[in-house]
Amino acid sequence: MRISQLLVTSLPFVLTLTLPAQDTFDWGAEGFNLFTLEDATYIYSDVEGSVAIGGDFYSPLGGTSIGNMLPSGRQDPALVVGGDLTWGGYGGDIFGEAYVGGTVVQVPGYFSISGSLPSDFYFAQKSAQLLGLNAAIANEVANASAAIAHSTLTLSGDKSTDNILNLSSALFNDANSVSFEFDNLALDAVIVLNIDGSETGGYLNLSGGWFTNDILPEQVLINLVNVSRLDMYGIGMVGSILAPGTDVYFNGQMNGQLIARSLYSYDGYTTGELHDYRFRGFVPAVPEPSTAIPVVGSVLLTLLLVFRKRLLKWISRG
Repeated sequence: MRISQLLVTSLPFVLTLTLPAQDTFDWGAEGFNLFTLEDATYIYSDVEGSVAIGGDFYSPLGGTSIGNMLPSGRQDPALVVGGDLTWGGYGGDIFGEAYVGGTVVQVPGYFSISGSLPSDFYFAQKSAQLLGLNAAIANEVANASAAIAHSTLTLSGDKSTDNILNLSSALFNDANSVSFEFDNLALDAVIVLNIDGSETGGYLNLSGGWFTNDILPEQVLINLVNVSRLDMYGIGMVGSILAPGTDVYFNGQMNGQLIARSLYSYDGYTTGELHDYRFRGFVPAVPEPSTAIPVVGSVLLTLLLVFRKRLLKWISRG
């Protein structure tokens, strides 16, 4: 594994999106398992996929592994850090290339520093893309329902189509468990939970039991709006979270992508473990063929705001 020094330039914003032959959900995060716009702390835990941290990355105790389930021969980096990297102790590893924009602190001797970050990786612009996508998805019209009884929040809808639920954070804060009632959900259908934190002062608690029955991790997206803090303590989460405006505190396990403003551990506890499952379901309204498209400034946000739903073929894990 090699750590390379990140060189940030002041070139005008030009981002290239490469569209695959089979469409996937382009977060603007290049398929990272974990993406934070600002700082992240990771204590003695694993991220199976690749990681991008816009600010400082703090992992001082060892035992952290990144990218251990990435396919062999992968060309993309396993870790990209815009700020400083603190990596202490032994027992973990970074399975692939790593690029660091600031200083590298307390790194064991088998790490080396050389090279530069590819010039098309700009955290500020990718952050703007994610914030625009977050807002656009939140404006989708709901077509499924939720009800709470005996501290269990039950979500239900049509098993044959995409299901959109627009919900208040108060429902989740009052629930001890969440149950998904979408029996035999079609493999080309997805469930999107838009959770608005306005009623609870921007606070959301997703701790507790999540019972998704036969629903696959790739079929669930949790999109957070007006949520400044998310607590996930001792959770077994199935699905991806898009929360570019949220500070996340995480302990437990999550099968999906986590995109947040920042990530923290609880004092005295390990950070949650992230398994590399990619959400599939929404894509920007872009041309069909596989091609590279230069996107400049507000044009990118326009594409994000004019997105549409599409049914996608099964995408294998990772």
